[in-house]
Amino acid sequence: MRMHSEMAARQLSMLEDDPQLPAGKLKASSISLSKTINAPAQQVYDQWLIPVFVGDWMFGCHSIVKLENKVRKGGEFTYVVKSRNQEISYSGTYELLDMPGTLIFSWVENAHPKAISRVVVKFQEKHGKTRISLTIKLDPKLNTLKAPIKEQWSDRCTALAQKFNK
Repeated sequence: MRMHSEMAARQLSMLEDDPQLPAGKLKASSISLSKTINAPAQQVYDQWLIPVFVGDWMFGCHSIVKLENKVRKGGEFTYVVKSRNQEISYSGTYELLDMPGTLIFSWVENAHPKAISRVVVKFQEKHGKTRISLTIKLDPKLNTLKAPIKEQWSDRCTALAQKFNK
């Protein structure tokens, strides 16, 4: 539970500590993470798409307000959570759903509505376990937040893995 409260604090702090985002043409940066999960690829893949599953691991101890998605290429998702009486909204569009191998989607947080990042998740199954490789191409406006964003997604991947270690 400690990890969930730390993850929640980091998610909220990213909203509170909104630095002046630099203007102009900046290069996008990338974040790469990987995690081995004790489950077959299809089960892990489903965790990213089925709202009730997403709510179990992605947002730590935040209260879930709304989890909606349309699982198809071009389909959109909206996830709204509440922490410390503040709503945090995440949204995006599914660009590729290659079950159970690859999932690609855009990712936007309400704190930075014009900063659209791209998330690529690859699922590689071997001997009943799945290695997820996560690559996030950050919108250049988020470069100053790269470290906390990486930590946040690392926490999310750890929470997902823990679901299958029970």
